[in-house]
Amino acid sequence: MISENLIEDVEGRVAYLYLNRPKVGNALNFNLVTELTDAFTRAEEDSRIKLIVLTGSGNVFCAGADLKVLNSILENSTMGNKDDSEALMRLFLTIRNLKKPVIAKVNGHAIAGGAGLACACHFIVASEEAKFGFTEAKIGFVPAQIMFFVKQRISETHLLDLFLTGKLISAKESKEINLINECVPLENLNTKVEELAELLVKNSSSTSMRLTLEMLNKISGMSQEQALQYAALVNTLSRSTEACKFGVGNFVAKKTSDWSMVNY
Repeated sequence: MISENLIEDVEGRVAYLYLNRPKVGNALNFNLVTELTDAFTRAEEDSRIKLIVLTGSGNVFCAGADLKVLNSILENSTMGNKDDSEALMRLFLTIRNLKKPVIAKVNGHAIAGGAGLACACHFIVASEEAKFGFTEAKIGFVPAQIMFFVKQRISETHLLDLFLTGKLISAKESKEINLINECVPLENLNTKVEELAELLVKNSSSTSMRLTLEMLNKISGMSQEQALQYAALVNTLSRSTEACKFGVGNFVAKKTSDWSMVNY
């Protein structure tokens, strides 16, 4: 499906979502945020799709909030600003609660909310030419909605440095502080993402990935005992799944499981 803001494409078992506002650096506005949320929801519900790749059209991943959105902040009522904030919150929660992996293919700069959008994804693979920055403090704003996801990736030392200075850092430095998973030359970006997508499609069970992502979200607020009790429950349930029967059966028979051929 193609819209003014977003391009959706499916290749095999991978859904590709392209932010499609290159003239404004693929900046986020209410329509794009809403369409992205809907697109991720559709991908979640489509049994053909095993994972999602999010990227930007042109040479920028996402420059953050649209200038018109920033201008509207000064004019909106409290309720209007609350609606905008909650729409972004729903997008981030939809991505993080997805039971299918999401790869952020960062083809260019990811700034402010754009960097947060990448950090909400499960994997970040970036071009060496990309820069990351949380520039909200420079305009009297707060990187509030993205803080939780960034804090899961980097130390508080690095978070404070980035959030309070608003500086931009290279993809190479982002890799060094564990903000992103991979940093590759731009000409190798497509290949690197395709290799990761193929690895997930062929080597990993959809059921296993779903249960793993669900468990990671749930145990973050649990005590040690609660987390281990929940882990025992997941372990027990997983043993009776078709995925376990297929994978363990193949392993015992010394066969390689090709998970791209099954839906579990």
